[in-house]
Amino acid sequence: MKQCLLTVLCVLACGVCASAQVEGPDSARDVLEGIKQARLQIPEGRVVLESAMQQLISGVLRPYSRSDYTCFFRGNELRMDRRIRRVASQGEEGEVLTEVNILTSDGDYLHRETPPSGERITGSITHTNAGEQIGKNSRIRVWDVRLLGLLAAPFPIHHSVGWEEALALSSATDVSFGDVENSIKVSYPHGVKTIILDPQKGNQPVRIEFHGTDTQIVVDIILKNWTSVASHEVWFPELVTLTQSNSDGVVTLINECHVTETDFLHPLPADTFSMRGLGLEPGHIMREIGSSPQPSKQWDGDELIPYQAPSLPVTESHASKWLILNAVLMGIAGLLFLWIRHRSLRAP
Repeated sequence: MKQCLLTVLCVLACGVCASAQVEGPDSARDVLEGIKQARLQIPEGRVVLESAMQQLISGVLRPYSRSDYTCFFRGNELRMDRRIRRVASQGEEGEVLTEVNILTSDGDYLHRETPPSGERITGSITHTNAGEQIGKNSRIRVWDVRLLGLLAAPFPIHHSVGWEEALALSSATDVSFGDVENSIKVSYPHGVKTIILDPQKGNQPVRIEFHGTDTQIVVDIILKNWTSVASHEVWFPELVTLTQSNSDGVVTLINECHVTETDFLHPLPADTFSMRGLGLEPGHIMREIGSSPQPSKQWDGDELIPYQAPSLPVTESHASKWLILNAVLMGIAGLLFLWIRHRSLRAP
């Protein structure tokens, strides 16, 4: 297994570089596609990162969101565990929510979230359609972390911007080698993107600039060789900084993603991408979301079973209260009967 991983990592480190030497107007697109595919060929792994975003509020850049992610992938199986933290501008700092998001090999999206109070919140299972682009479904908060740094969008919204089309080549009107050395220019109806590659680091992007009609986005990528195997380099982002400006050149948003840990060599636990991997307690309710309403189910510790609302037991204290209430009501009814009878006897 490890030998297979090392072979793929060698492709990631070396395979793209060779394609970059090809000249011609069509080869630039091939280079970018090769970068994307080389990343996706990493068979499985874990990536831990921190995301912090500042946004222009009342003319001042202020902390806007901060989250910690532990991301897993194996083939087309994906998982993102996220811990959302409140920033100072939103009040007292602290944890707001933790969630687990899993995309299974069958295309089912599993989601659970837990507030700091530990309150049990109903989870969900979303059944996706075959061939559906997950990134077009804003309900699904998971995406492939192997593509980190290849999307010119803030990290917290990557899951809803069509991450499957990293480097956004499908909507490009032209892809060609740029005037700057080791650069590729991608033209769109709404702007131009320039991608700077580093041949010394697996030919991976180190800067992406997008100049549009009303916005400018710059993504700076610091790459690091994350493998300890001397003969196989794995260049993957250590820090991704996205800066967005408006048409006047005013910075409106800054998003930093700092990768603190990776593991591309060791196999993941078998339950990582399953219902068991959600860490549910027995009795946890899961709501199914699909083409038609589905009845809720609950986790019994081994599998999902039909949900049955628990019946409320009648305790001894409840029974005593009912007996007292009935006695009072019967007493009132007796007094009312005597009063009516007394009135009828006195009537002429």
